[in-house]
Amino acid sequence: MPAVDPSVPTATRTFAGLEFQVPMPYSEGHALTAGEAAWLNSNLASVIGNAYSGDIRRAEAAKKGSTKTWDHAAKFAAKYEGYVLGESNRGGKGTGGTDVVAALARTLATIELKRKLVAAGHKPGALMKVKNADGVSKFNELLDALIARDGEHFTAQAQAQIADMDTQPEDDLFAGLTETTEVEAPVAAE
Repeated sequence: MPAVDPSVPTATRTFAGLEFQVPMPYSEGHALTAGEAAWLNSNLASVIGNAYSGDIRRAEAAKKGSTKTWDHAAKFAAKYEGYVLGESNRGGKGTGGTDVVAALARTLATIELKRKLVAAGHKPGALMKVKNADGVSKFNELLDALIARDGEHFTAQAQAQIADMDTQPEDDLFAGLTETTEVEAPVAAE
């Protein structure tokens, strides 16, 4: 790894219970070197391979032998095609990244789905445990269907709530905060 310019942004990461300021040298538009491209491609393959392995484990745990009839090459290709770099790709469709409107819209849809299920006499928790052959819960299937049907409504609600928050006076919660703010460790008693 080349020496990192001190002006490069950092992020706090915790490893083995210790916090470190880790340089974040890559930004949008960065031209990759051959080594960087090879490393990213290898890590991407590992992430998708691990996610697909999880799909297999969950399907097998739900019903022994259920993956014997799968077209693994096609399912892996679909997993790869559906993966969005930099977003959460766990469960359901995900909202990922820092799209607060999409995240809030999904949260509102989740609350509405739970309300509707309870009103209809169903138990949301039980539906979260029922998984299809791909390891997706019945709850997430219903949530994705609700969002597909009423997504514009939930997005409008989320936008209105966020717009309302944006009109609130600024507070001093983040005064003095920078990406390189260090946390002082407590002094050990002697």
